[in-house]
Amino acid sequence: MMREISTTKTSQPIRDLLNSSGVAIDISILSIFWILSIILVDPRGDFPLNDDWSYGIAVKNLIERGGFYPTPWTSMPLISQTLWGAIFCIPFGFSFTVLRFSTLSLGLIGIAATYLLLRQIGSNRSLAITGACILAANPIYFSLSHTFMTDVPFTAFLVLALLFFVFYLQKESNIYLIIGGCFTVTAVLCRQLGLFLPVAFTIAVIAKHGISRRSLVRAGFILIMGFGSKFLFDSWLQSNAGLPALYNVQSESLFQVLGNPKLIVSISTWNMLIFIQYLGLFLLPFMLLLPSPFIELKSKLRVLSGILLGVFAAGSAILFLILHKVFPQMDNIITKNGIGPITLHDIYLFKLPNVEALPAFFWILITVLAILGGSLLFFHIVIRVIHLYVNRREMKNSTDSIINIFILSACIIYFLPITITRPFDRWLIPLIPLLCAAIIVPRTANLTKKRFIAVALVSLILIVMAIFSITGTRDYLSWNRVRWQALQNLMEKESISPNEIDGGFEFNGWYLCNSNESITAQKSIWGGNNTRYMITMGPVRGFEFYREYIYDKWLPLGQASIYVLRRTSIAR
Repeated sequence: MMREISTTKTSQPIRDLLNSSGVAIDISILSIFWILSIILVDPRGDFPLNDDWSYGIAVKNLIERGGFYPTPWTSMPLISQTLWGAIFCIPFGFSFTVLRFSTLSLGLIGIAATYLLLRQIGSNRSLAITGACILAANPIYFSLSHTFMTDVPFTAFLVLALLFFVFYLQKESNIYLIIGGCFTVTAVLCRQLGLFLPVAFTIAVIAKHGISRRSLVRAGFILIMGFGSKFLFDSWLQSNAGLPALYNVQSESLFQVLGNPKLIVSISTWNMLIFIQYLGLFLLPFMLLLPSPFIELKSKLRVLSGILLGVFAAGSAILFLILHKVFPQMDNIITKNGIGPITLHDIYLFKLPNVEALPAFFWILITVLAILGGSLLFFHIVIRVIHLYVNRREMKNSTDSIINIFILSACIIYFLPITITRPFDRWLIPLIPLLCAAIIVPRTANLTKKRFIAVALVSLILIVMAIFSITGTRDYLSWNRVRWQALQNLMEKESISPNEIDGGFEFNGWYLCNSNESITAQKSIWGGNNTRYMITMGPVRGFEFYREYIYDKWLPLGQASIYVLRRTSIAR
């Protein structure tokens, strides 16, 4: 009898959340739009994208060899994602199309989990839907969902862990602690950056209960689960397959920068500014629906905060104007010509102008919106911190404040390390649901209906984001589909060896790098000087045009070409 009562109590918050007004309808609508977007993009095609050739090899090895054998290119644990991909591949057979659908399913789970997280911490339906939509429509999240990259699975595992930790902080039921810990381990064994979550949870538990036996046991349990799983996995991998050549490259780079205080300041300051602009742009529709944070402050603090907002916005605008840094300022997913890195020799290495960039006025407009959004986001975070400090004495009696400390701590602990390494825009997507949750807690009493103009503006921005994401992702898959058709023709119809072809980063990696080899240089992956054929977007010195393949584009509407070049002399 006691066991039955305990089970009912522990499951009640989940049941209450799922039975809340409109939850089932909202998640169904989000799912329908996600599926329709996938149909428009058409993710089919048995070819790798970006780094996922390496992760695909790990899945292939697991299925065919019965063990975990990552490539030397792997720089994260990857095991949870490899197992997830294998679950999909076992019944359907290995292919990158199947792996892509495994990520798309986790992409939808991440969207639904973001919606549920926002509802659980007190958001109304309109804000929760908006938060889920800005994640779904985000060009980085959406495009990476159509790959087997680790970023979307990591984000999904992370948000699920957050949701159950929020359940625990609200109800203090051990079942939520255990489930949250399991999702934390899953996130850590996907990407080691997940270790920030146990640290943030420890801060929240101590803030709620102080340094006591109760808090230390529960926080220690999650810390051991997170850090212990990483330690045990590394030890197992070292003793079996051995650590991949690039496994510790990120941590080594981090410690190298930490050893130079001047370098830390210069790198982190600029990266922070860029990250805030990106995140501000992504969260702008969400922030437009929020009530003014000024209402939480006294008159003197309102004036001080207003001055701070103005200085940050003006400083950002002047800095970007002086340095001519128009969006996008980071490498990888969002590029001048749309979405997705063009990892061909002529574009990525030679920087040749063989691809048409989107109009300059478009990127100028995006930069202006990014500065506006970044300033608003910076302002919201500052107000959150001020609010927590002013009300610190009542904090232990306020679950909302404890949750806010937890989520803000998670944002900061995740954010700081990535600012002192080489910045990639895709590293920011886990912060989208985190920041949405951070800037609304505990403002539930002030969530009021917005005027028609605000709702219309938010809807317009989300529609534009979705159109850009869908068209850009479709084009990214389209040109890669044609590229691999050209490569297959060279190998199958003309019997040309992969060693004689520079097919771009993914092709070279798939054919020239495997778990039985070590990476001695990037030439094997980026293409060497002895290749007879090269896949490009345009002319390259030392090569002549050999074949042309035309594909349709949606952004902008028209046609473009992929070329097969043949060597005529020594290339540059």
